[in-house]
Amino acid sequence: AVVLENVKIDAAEAALLNSNYGSKTITIKNSELSILGTWTRNSTTKTTYVFEGANTVGQFKTDETIDTFKLADVNSTLTAPNEIDMITDVEGHVVTYVNGVYKVVEPFVKNETTGVIYGSLADAIAAAKAGDTITFLADITEDVTVNKSVTINGAGKTFTGKMNVTASVTIKNVNFDGKGFNGYAVETRGAAKVVIEDCTAKNYGYGFLQVVSSNDTVTVKNVTVSDVNYGVKIDRSNAVVLENVDITAAVAAVYNSNYGKKTITIKNSSLNILKTWKRNDTTKTTYVFEGANSIDEFVINETVDTFKLADVNSTLTAPEGYNVTTDVEGRVVTYVNGVY
Repeated sequence: AVVLENVKIDAAEAALLNSNYGSKTITIKNSELSILGTWTRNSTTKTTYVFEGANTVGQFKTDETIDTFKLADVNSTLTAPNEIDMITDVEGHVVTYVNGVYKVVEPFVKNETTGVIYGSLADAIAAAKAGDTITFLADITEDVTVNKSVTINGAGKTFTGKMNVTASVTIKNVNFDGKGFNGYAVETRGAAKVVIEDCTAKNYGYGFLQVVSSNDTVTVKNVTVSDVNYGVKIDRSNAVVLENVDITAAVAAVYNSNYGKKTITIKNSSLNILKTWKRNDTTKTTYVFEGANSIDEFVINETVDTFKLADVNSTLTAPEGYNVTTDVEGRVVTYVNGVY
């Protein structure tokens, strides 16, 4: 056995040159080595390098057929080129390589495109490329910014915190549980096309989704929301589609601010309250209902809100007294037994 602790070696050929005459363990603690090299003397004798604390290796000239590299514990790191297969014996943990550093983490997410496992969603997003799919391996608690066009697959796991979305993103199979978090589960800011599907959300002090701004369509599909103040709050977006959603919220299932002209399409959905926050007297919002929908209560302003049934197969179960129209030629909208 050899132990190198708190050493700093800068050498032209090798800071550490190991000849594998016999099996050995070389422990490197809190050290900086310019080059770690192997002089292979036979093909059977193994050397294990164990890194403890914070270490740096500038270059490897090793032989992985006879060399094994390990991180000792969750507090150990190695800053080095991504040239070796690093492992750990820490139960239930894996080694990740992020931003030039090997470290021991619990396996929380996996980039399905590259096969790399990460200890946080933020690390996975930072390393991802457009088009990658990131899958949860466990429940996650963190706040993240999703600034790349990726797919986030929750795989039925729970996410606690906030996702700030600034790119074209698909989020699916996530169970959002705010656990009293005083904010939104998802916010879109400057994002283009956003799709959220097959998710649940509960226990957020503000709500599930705030569309702060988006220059394309935001689609929410197959989503159930409860125990929030606002289900979907819409500020600035060209279009929003809510399909097969069931939202029960204290203040509003859908809360629309008429900052800009938009169309909100509601398909086969159940909303307890649809509410308008009137920001000016001129900007119009058109609500288009497709399929069978129900709304328990309107808190709206018909000077800026227009309601339409999409076709002869579309209905809206809702309170009486609202001006619901249709563009279907030769047809009108009736109200019978609580149904438009």
